[in-house]
Amino acid sequence: MKSVPWDAKTIGEVMFRGNTVMNGYLNDRKATEEAFKGGWLRSGDLGVRHSDGYM
Repeated sequence: MKSVPWDAKTIGEVMFRGNTVMNGYLNDRKATEEAFKGGWLRSGDLGVRHSDGYM
């Protein structure tokens, strides 16, 4: 749960949060709480952050 530098080398996990990320969980409170533990949806995808803002 730490941010990675914008160096295009350090690998980190892609994580999301927001009201439109997983609309299917809207009416299932228990599933929502499990999917968003810690306030983030953990995608399981890996990536790097580039200095131009892209991953």
